[in-house]
Amino acid sequence: MIVFLLVDRSESYIGEQLQIQRFLIQDNNNVTVFSIIQQKNEKSAIRVDWRVARTSHLMKVVDVIIEGTSISNTLRSDFRSIIRSQGQSISGLLEVLRKKTLNFAGRLHTKTYANMV
Repeated sequence: MIVFLLVDRSESYIGEQLQIQRFLIQDNNNVTVFSIIQQKNEKSAIRVDWRVARTSHLMKVVDVIIEGTSISNTLRSDFRSIIRSQGQSISGLLEVLRKKTLNFAGRLHTKTYANMV
């Protein structure tokens, strides 16, 4: 779900400059990368931090924190709210996520096709 969110929202930053400022190694498996996105028409930059973790032999982004707001924490809160609204049902959450995934895939396909024409 994080991947879908990032792809969907990152389109507005195409062509903008991402600057890695520093990184912090927390342990053998976890690193935080501190960066900013400098927008061409804006004076202030957007702070974007990346939590990266080793899973087996790969490094993966496990959270993105934009201007201090964690996408993982936001999604976790959203999931709790959906579960509550679906009568404490995990299957209700899964159904909502399936619909969102299909919706996103359809929009992505439409954008890809539009760019090809």
